[in-house]
Amino acid sequence: MCADMVEATRQTSVDALQRIRETRELVARISPAIRRGGLSLEAFLALSALQGASPRGLSMSELAKSTGATPPTLTRHIDTLAARSMVYREIDVRDRRSTVIHISKIGRAAISRIDEQLDAMV
Repeated sequence: MCADMVEATRQTSVDALQRIRETRELVARISPAIRRGGLSLEAFLALSALQGASPRGLSMSELAKSTGATPPTLTRHIDTLAARSMVYREIDVRDRRSTVIHISKIGRAAISRIDEQLDAMV
């Protein structure tokens, strides 16, 4: 029984490492298209998450969970995207202490252009 648990743990580790390698390869393949679209990978992930949440938008904590970004990093990216008019902030009508982030038409257009490039790669 103990040997089975050790083998299962080893296989889980091998599988996890394989997924990490595959993810790194995918990021390496798609990053040039994202950069050509004028975005960092992190900004692209944030815009993609917001596009999926449209029209309700996402709170910063929801967006952080969705992208895996830390709050300070995410704030920096959202500030940059807002300065480029790709996202906008609104006060949450359910909780006026919170802010909801929305993707704008400009942000949707940027994601669409990058998605076209990514589709062409497949």
